[in-house]
Amino acid sequence: GVTGVQTCALPICFFGINLLRADDALRSIQVEARSEVRVAPDEAVLDFYISSLDESIIKAKSINDGICLKIARAIKQLNVEADAFRVTDLQIGPRYDGRPPRLVGYEVIRSFQLRTGAFNEVEPAIAVILEIAGNEVEIDELNFRVKDQRQHQIRARELAMQYAREKAEHLAALNEMKLGQPISISESIEYSDGSNENFSGF
Repeated sequence: GVTGVQTCALPICFFGINLLRADDALRSIQVEARSEVRVAPDEAVLDFYISSLDESIIKAKSINDGICLKIARAIKQLNVEADAFRVTDLQIGPRYDGRPPRLVGYEVIRSFQLRTGAFNEVEPAIAVILEIAGNEVEIDELNFRVKDQRQHQIRARELAMQYAREKAEHLAALNEMKLGQPISISESIEYSDGSNENFSGF
């Protein structure tokens, strides 16, 4: 199945104390560790928009309103939460074409987003939208993602810190040093919002 991955980079610098000569200056060990937490997505996000064009701005809006109302009613019949379907943008304005540009009409573009954890409703929703809107709909994007990323980021960070300390302790032992506390830690996070998501820690 589809999995998710969050990437978090943790280059860490530790104090190292020389055990053989007390008068030696403090030395440091710098390590970098990576961890991954793979999880299955729990949410599908569908973005699409309805575009209507007519010589009359009033008629263009009326056409767009009618299509969007039908889609909203049809989506309501599916197994999705009431607040999972919403308008995300509305644009109304003239449309020009050709060189030199000439007015060809007025365009109304209304964008929507559908979020659902019921994956079996995604294809029926797309089918309904296409059936109602026809050539006036554009499916912008469909992503499968993890809704609550924070808990997986925390887990990836914990694992990365554990791996970094294990690596630093080994290097310290090989160099007859005693490992102290970290003196610097930096983190970078990478996240893919597509169909393949990863939760990782460096």
